[in-house]
Amino acid sequence: MDVGWPAFLALSVSDAARGVGCTPYVGLIWSTWGPLRVKIFLWLASQYRLWTADRRHKHGLEAHETCLLCEVEPESVDHLFVHCRFTLDVWNVVLAALGAGSLGLSGLTSVSGEVGILGAWIVWKEQNARCFRRVASDVVSVR
Repeated sequence: MDVGWPAFLALSVSDAARGVGCTPYVGLIWSTWGPLRVKIFLWLASQYRLWTADRRHKHGLEAHETCLLCEVEPESVDHLFVHCRFTLDVWNVVLAALGAGSLGLSGLTSVSGEVGILGAWIVWKEQNARCFRRVASDVVSVR
C-alpha cells in the first residue's frame, strides 16, 4: 500500500509526538508550548535532519565550510545550537532580558522549554538569513 508523502510525514510526526524511536528530548519538544512549525524544526534537529553545512556536504551539495554565525568552527547541528559562540551569546542576551545570569555550556540544560525552543528557532532563522539573504544581525538585534 502506497501511503504517500503527506501521510508518511503525518505518521512520522505522530510517532515522534509519542516518542517512538526518538531521542530523549522529543518529549520536551512536543509537550512544551510553541508553534507547530518550530516543534517540527526541533524534531528534525533532534534527528540530525536539518540541512546544516555538514549534512549538505555529506549529500554532495554545495556547502560553506565554517559556521556562518561564528565563522570559526565547522557547521553542524551540535555546533550550531550548543557550541557556537554566537549562539551562547544569544542565550546570554535572552537570559539577561529575563533577569537570569550568564550561561556557560553546562547551563544549557537549565533553560526552560519555551525559552529553549524559541531561542533555537531564533538561531536557526539567523543562520538562514546569513545563508540565503546574506543579511547578518548582531547578537542583540537577532529576532
